[in-house]
Amino acid sequence: MIFLIVIPGAPAVLGNFMLRSTSALATSPSETHLLSWYCFVGGALLAVTSLFTGGGAPDTGWTFYVPYSVRTTTNVTLAVFAAFILGFSSILTGLNFVTTTHRLRAQGMSWFRMPLFVWGIYATAWIQILAPRCWRSP
Repeated sequence: MIFLIVIPGAPAVLGNFMLRSTSALATSPSETHLLSWYCFVGGALLAVTSLFTGGGAPDTGWTFYVPYSVRTTTNVTLAVFAAFILGFSSILTGLNFVTTTHRLRAQGMSWFRMPLFVWGIYATAWIQILAPRCWRSP
């Protein structure tokens, strides 16, 4: 639920529709957007596949903490790889939204005239870009 809906779903779906309608003419660049979509679909398929293959559904929770995830006999490796692919999709989506906000604002739309929603999507995009790089394993 966290990796499939909350993190990529809410900002990406709302951002793709609302960012385009409020300030930008189109999202930029479309190849990055398409690669992000393919990564999301591939990660989602891997996550669903991990539920039915191996020793059963991963039973470590959404955090995949090491002591239990290493000792369990369920299919945690495929689920972690799916979370990695979904995280890469979120990074690409964040890059797409930052580029769109910087380069494709509507005519006459300055930084301080942008709607609050666009600022929220912009901040969320920066978090999606920077947060995976700030992870440190214990």
